[in-house]
Amino acid sequence: VVEREGQEVPSLTTWLMGACAAIASNETKARQLRHTGTFIALRLVDAMLDCRAGAAKALANANKQLDAGKKKGSKGAALKSLEDEAARAALLRDTLGQSATAIFDTIAVERYRDFSEAV
Repeated sequence: VVEREGQEVPSLTTWLMGACAAIASNETKARQLRHTGTFIALRLVDAMLDCRAGAAKALANANKQLDAGKKKGSKGAALKSLEDEAARAALLRDTLGQSATAIFDTIAVERYRDFSEAV
């Protein structure tokens, strides 16, 4: 949630998670919409995990550079920049992983409980 001018505005991820969960939920009467919502949600999770893999690779590179900088005895702005880059990559990796897990868990529960008397 992002705060703008004293009001809370949901982030794009929060909005997408809510939209996919609403479409994929059992409350939607048309089964085709539930399956389409599930497909979209799983594609979103797939894209998030691809981005997470990129962030993990960036984190590994940043940590290697940071270790090399510490061995050389680098100080000041260069070392701080590497530390900041590693922290951003770690935060991105963790955030993407948690969001993908939350979406998957929500959708998996909804699909597990999906049933129709007519089928």
